[in-house]
Amino acid sequence: MKNQIKIVLRLLAVCSIVFCMHHTASSQTYIRNTDWNGNDTTVFGSGQKAVRCIITLENQPDPANNGKMIVVGDFAKYDGVYSPHIARLNADGSIDKTFGTTPLNLGGQPLLTVAEDPKGNLLIGGMFKEVNGQAIGGIARLTPNGNLDPSFTIGTGFGAVSGQTYPEVHKILIKNDPAKDVDDYGILVGGLFKSFNGVDTDGGVKGGLVQLNFNGTYNRSFKVTDDCCSGGGVRDMVFDNDGNIVAVGEFGVAGGVTTKRVARLLRNGGTATQPVIFDPTFKPLNAKVPNNAVNSVLVLPDNKIMIGGKFTAFLDFGPGGGGNPMPEVGSYLARLNANGTLDIPSIADPDPDFVPLGLTSPTLFSIFEPGVQVLKLDPMGRILVGGRFANPKGNLFRLDASGVLDGDFNINAGFNGPVLDFIFRDIVNKDGDVIARGELIATVGDFSSFDNVSKQQNVLELGNATVLATNMLKLNATKVNNTGVKLQWAGTSDILTYELQRSGNGSQFQTIATRSNSNGIIIYNDQSIQGYAILYYRLLAKGKAGEIHFSDVVKLSFTSAQASLQPLSATSLKLTYTGNALYGDKLIIQSIAADGKLIWQKQSPVRGNSINIVISLPVPMSNSFLLVRDEQGALLYKTYYMATSK
Repeated sequence: MKNQIKIVLRLLAVCSIVFCMHHTASSQTYIRNTDWNGNDTTVFGSGQKAVRCIITLENQPDPANNGKMIVVGDFAKYDGVYSPHIARLNADGSIDKTFGTTPLNLGGQPLLTVAEDPKGNLLIGGMFKEVNGQAIGGIARLTPNGNLDPSFTIGTGFGAVSGQTYPEVHKILIKNDPAKDVDDYGILVGGLFKSFNGVDTDGGVKGGLVQLNFNGTYNRSFKVTDDCCSGGGVRDMVFDNDGNIVAVGEFGVAGGVTTKRVARLLRNGGTATQPVIFDPTFKPLNAKVPNNAVNSVLVLPDNKIMIGGKFTAFLDFGPGGGGNPMPEVGSYLARLNANGTLDIPSIADPDPDFVPLGLTSPTLFSIFEPGVQVLKLDPMGRILVGGRFANPKGNLFRLDASGVLDGDFNINAGFNGPVLDFIFRDIVNKDGDVIARGELIATVGDFSSFDNVSKQQNVLELGNATVLATNMLKLNATKVNNTGVKLQWAGTSDILTYELQRSGNGSQFQTIATRSNSNGIIIYNDQSIQGYAILYYRLLAKGKAGEIHFSDVVKLSFTSAQASLQPLSATSLKLTYTGNALYGDKLIIQSIAADGKLIWQKQSPVRGNSINIVISLPVPMSNSFLLVRDEQGALLYKTYYMATSK
């Protein structure tokens, strides 16, 4: 089996080389998004100044704030603005100065996590025992505008375990049932603490996992035992695909069962007579256990579970194991089957997809211990892994959906310090249209440079180089009296030359002009359009590193098409069209009320120079305008339909 694994790794290396030979560097490389906050973000603090967590806002009372981001950590200033521990960022990464009129004072201690509740309030957790001079430990709630919420009645909050000065809250999950009222949700809190509001409530707080009601009171119906997740507490937790809770950390027992550092907990906890929250169908890992803390957990679509952390091996305490490291499991990262067993070669599955990566410890100093800190799925189902490690370099890498190292993801030198969290964001144009789904990665951590460039500190955004370049290449084409076309675009400093390409069918392009780069507007007039009914234009840009970028294709029509509509009944129309359409073109038929509201819309494909068809309508026609447009929105026909009264 070891030889099989070596062969797989060699094949992966060969596949990576072949891919590099057939694709441009831009299709593999993720670069700094220079539009993010002007490419110059600084996060300052006294001593430690990491940004530890980032989320996207979705439930804000003011819809204008949805899509903005919250970052939390140890910092005191963001871009020179005093905003201790927490800041709200605009879509471009700049700080929103309207957030938090009263600065947050945690006695110099860090925030570790943040979550948004269904009302848009922000639940913050960390290592603190005071908030703005009040004795509040570990958790607090802020209103959507960023000020302390006095209606969150937690009393003194969490208390520290013996031997520690501060309680620790590492993760907050909102347990919301959409069928219930918005004021009927639960707050799952994971960390390391001994008491809540001054009382060792049911003993269940001791280990580091509790549920609070939406108003901050302790939820006694979520019954746990006094040794739930005892030891070092909970570092991370997620809901699985069945709504149960998978928790990881440094604990040794969950619900009275030995299950070192990984456990699955029943969705609704236990009962007063049976206070056990450990899922008995999840096989305990007491025989094969990680030798150190697990920091992050990710449940995959097939219910398998990725875990990452400080562990450098799994120790086998099963029959014949002798507590020795298992060669099938690498450092910092492992995958479990849905039942909690290790996803490693076995008789049932002799050659699993997931291959140990052999992550290695970094040499640069950091207050954050080596290992994996964060695991997340991107919109394409791939797994991004962040943390502090030397190999793969750069502290961030990607696995494909099957768990194999993704050679397409290249960040060159990457980050010079730990990556602690990230979110995926869409690229949108100035009109708000999504150009690329989830291609931006807003990244936070404890770093001062990316790809050996010290432009941004602890917060920056990455994007696929090709997508970012395409987004910057905007080709504008304007017809000039049907005798010529004026084409123009803005030059950028990272491009050497531009090739303007033209096609008569939208698929085969030829270069009609070449222009050297200019930082201003570049204009070209195409006068040789005679004989063409439709033309397509695009830009091919060559970068300084030899990479290739393309703009979007622009389509222009040079003949006057005609269309008409004839009502046949209240639910059918006859559409007639003559023109020079190509295969795949469409006509858009609309019914618009007198107040401008769209009643219905249909599309009809055009497969020749003329059509004469009957269209069935989704609803009976009423008094409205009937319009026919081409794909570019040009109006070909307009009439007003008046329904006849019976």
